Amino acid sequence: MLFKLYIFLLFSTGALAAISCLLFNKKKNELLRKSVVIWFIIRLLGDIISYILKVKLNLNLYPVFHFSILIEGMLMINYFQSMKRMYTKRSYYLYLIPIIAFIIDVLFLGSFIESPRLGYFFYYLLCSGLFFILLKSSIKIDQFNFIIIKVLFVYHSVLFCYSLFENIIRKDTVLMPLIYPFFLLFVISLNLFFSYFLWSRRKLKIH
Repeated sequence: MLFKLYIFLLFSTGALAAISCLLFNKKKNELLRKSVVIWFIIRLLGDIISYILKVKLNLNLYPVFHFSILIEGMLMINYFQSMKRMYTKRSYYLYLIPIIAFIIDVLFLGSFIESPRLGYFFYYLLCSGLFFILLKSSIKIDQFNFIIIKVLFVYHSVLFCYSLFENIIRKDTVLMPLIYPFFLLFVISLNLFFSYFLWSRRKLKIH
């Protein structure tokens, strides 16, 4: 029952956040970067495909995780570059980090049918570091994107800490029921916040 409730909340809030991004972006508002819009869509598609593979088809869902983390990492790097206005040749080396983590995960640490632990670790660590740099940067960032950066920084930082102990938590029959619900609620809260934030700003833009 709780699992079905979580799935419903995850899909409904994820869809709401993605739709909010698309509608806000439809107004040709340059404030919301396309990389953030696509990021929400990729997360939603990843959740839906994972659910179908695991629950409906009883297949391995880890290949979806591998590619999802790779794409999400590249999108967040793109968002960082657009905010930092940094498009030098050296800056493009950042894209090698998720690619290398992807290759090592698949070829050396496991395979497509195992969890991308290294990919998660570097994804959350990289994003936390990039958003921290933006928050402390002397470059002027508009208030709209500054709020988005703060939220994404908190989101990735918390999940980075969670990823460090995820393997232990999943194996502990006492910790798992206590901690995992908070993790799920945290992800849902991100979707709800972005939906409310974008809808409220969209109204201000119209009126």
